[in-house]
Amino acid sequence: MSNFVKFPAEPLVFKPIEVTVRGDSKESFESAVRIFKALVQKEKILSTYKEKQSYEKPSVKRRRKRKEAEEKRFIASIKQKKQEAFEKRKK
Repeated sequence: MSNFVKFPAEPLVFKPIEVTVRGDSKESFESAVRIFKALVQKEKILSTYKEKQSYEKPSVKRRRKRKEAEEKRFIASIKQKKQEAFEKRKK
């Protein structure tokens, strides 16, 4: 293997997020902050930033993703059992 560094075929393009606050009441500022937080979470800006802070080996990444999937399935099964119990009680 060579020590050649592979670069992405296309350069990374970052989309700026713009939030405009209109009015100067306290409520509009709080709502603007809520909207901003929702946009940041939707665009996965912070999670991407945290992931890029350090290198994660592929095996560690697979292990982490597998664990997250197991947790997600476990929570889904608990919700399903809870829903079934609720429907059973309802009848």
